[in-house]
Amino acid sequence: AVWTRDLADVGGLAGTSAKLGPNVHRVYTDAKGAPLKLDEIKPGQIVRVALLAELPTGELERERMSYLAITDRLPAGFEPVQTDLWTVARVPELSDDHPFARWLRWGSNEPSYLELRDDRVHVYFDRVWGDRALATYLARASTPGTFALPPATGEFMYVAGSQSYSEGGVVVISK
Repeated sequence: AVWTRDLADVGGLAGTSAKLGPNVHRVYTDAKGAPLKLDEIKPGQIVRVALLAELPTGELERERMSYLAITDRLPAGFEPVQTDLWTVARVPELSDDHPFARWLRWGSNEPSYLELRDDRVHVYFDRVWGDRALATYLARASTPGTFALPPATGEFMYVAGSQSYSEGGVVVISK
């Protein structure tokens, strides 16, 4: 079966959080962290995607909140950049312009595992400490066009009903 969604519907998607789930936020910037307009991206441009999961307080035991999974589905015109390969240019240093710069530099929650696929990125945390978990990765704009920006999802792997979503949107890669 084939299912498509009209791009006009995607722009108004609002983030939602489950009662026991994390609040998921996603920010697109240039590779160094400066603000980026999602309707002015050029083919070949490298963008930094930052994911922030604010952890709920109260009802869950910390042990059950420890196994956090975040899935970020990429817009169709993007591909993740595998920075571990020697053929990839060095990742630029994150500037102070990035809205999560302080947390990304000094945060104690490093992802336990980052899995890059053609169409999405999976981020897993075995243990989370404090109020938030953050991750960042690079993606390359590869194909000109207008694409849906699907919401990122976050959930605790062993807590039923904890799935939450970031906001969706539209990305334009212009020629």
